[in-house]
Amino acid sequence: MGVPPPGFGIREVAPAPPSPWTAPVRGFYFVDEAKGSDDKNPFGTPGHPRRTIPNILPAGAVVTVRGKYARAHSSPNTLEAQGTAAAPVFIKGGNFTAISELSGSYVIVEGGSGVGWVIRDTRAAGATHHVVVRDTELVGGGVGVGPYMGGDVHDIVVLRTSMHDVGDMNVKTDVDAHCVTVGVSHHVWILDSTFTRCSGDGVQVNGGRNGPRLHHVYIARNVARHNRQSGFWAKQSADVVMSSNVVSDMRPGTGGPGNCLGAQYGAARVVFVNNRVSDCEYGIGVWSYDEGAPGGVLIAGNVITNIHHTTSDNAVGNPWAGGAAIFAAGGVERIIVNNTIVDVDGGIQAPQSPGTLSAVNNIIARVKRAAMAFDGAGAPKVISAYMLYDLMPTMMSGGVSAVIERGQLTEGHNLIATPRFVNAAAGDFRLEPGSPGVKAGTAIPAADSYRATHGVPLGLDLAGTPDMGAIGSVLTPSSRK
Repeated sequence: MGVPPPGFGIREVAPAPPSPWTAPVRGFYFVDEAKGSDDKNPFGTPGHPRRTIPNILPAGAVVTVRGKYARAHSSPNTLEAQGTAAAPVFIKGGNFTAISELSGSYVIVEGGSGVGWVIRDTRAAGATHHVVVRDTELVGGGVGVGPYMGGDVHDIVVLRTSMHDVGDMNVKTDVDAHCVTVGVSHHVWILDSTFTRCSGDGVQVNGGRNGPRLHHVYIARNVARHNRQSGFWAKQSADVVMSSNVVSDMRPGTGGPGNCLGAQYGAARVVFVNNRVSDCEYGIGVWSYDEGAPGGVLIAGNVITNIHHTTSDNAVGNPWAGGAAIFAAGGVERIIVNNTIVDVDGGIQAPQSPGTLSAVNNIIARVKRAAMAFDGAGAPKVISAYMLYDLMPTMMSGGVSAVIERGQLTEGHNLIATPRFVNAAAGDFRLEPGSPGVKAGTAIPAADSYRATHGVPLGLDLAGTPDMGAIGSVLTPSSRK
């Protein structure tokens, strides 16, 4: 939802190997490090394999790796693919036991396993683009994206890849061992993958001082669980979209406060849409925009459930307290629309948050503390309308409960009624046809600017009189292991 498809890496299929493959065939490489030899053997065959992968792979090359491959392709042995759109390079199979650097153009790594890949610019500072890692299992390491020599890195895809057990989950210091690290690059897709027990984030997007040069990153349809820091996180960057992910089981510790997903520092125009978030200390956390990132944050169409504090504070009047479905200390301009928030300690919390916060068309039910909580003098300008609460909501400002008359709520087209979900006990938070939230919302114009930035619609029908709550297409997603 809201994710433009990558132009390369989804449908491409490697050419079939020679049959029979008893003699060398130009363009087809067979590698078996344990049994092979490179001596007078430029290509290799299954019966007489090469020992190593050539550092330079010409357009159309198909490399098949059999068994364990221990050679480290780090500089000066960085792999450089010279593929083209018409003749991409394929690297298939193998168990890569050393992290390898991959550069060049139009190359697909697939069907193997290992400890990780670094996708970087070429050793001559040339551009690296249209690089894909797919259908791969990485254990103990992950994928890094970004330049070493200042060259451009773009159009990178990680697809259907499982990454797990990266780094020490019990480390006592602030060590970042992310499953995927996205540095300065643009147009990067992380799709349909799983991230488990990463001693860091499942994916961290971080451009550092060059944040504006890191842009258009799409993290979609992934599953993240039991990481030390978070599922997915954006730092200095622009136009990062986290869409249709299933994230759970992040708790406080040396890795942070236990966010399911979120952003901080200079993440400009970050979007969280249609995610399923549960069982974390904080659901979606926007912690700071210390660098004045423009464009704000859009949080739309998410289902956020079972968010409760464990070791963090639980004071009713503390807007920093754990168990918040949406925590928005940063963002400056926060648009929070059409989310379904159920069974949480706190609904929307925004401490020390100048700027604006628009909360519209959301459903907030089964809240233990307050539906909304702000600091006193540091509260943002709040617009809250077309909301559906299951009970008369508690609103906190500066640690004090704000007195709200029922008439004030109805003036803003807010409702107090049972939401009537299809089957909340089974995790289906769609609205029944007779729910008071059906066709009770108001049109949201944010979708127009989204299309202008990303070239595709947001994917939520927010025109006319939409339903309240999450109205995305992935409201009861299956949990991929």
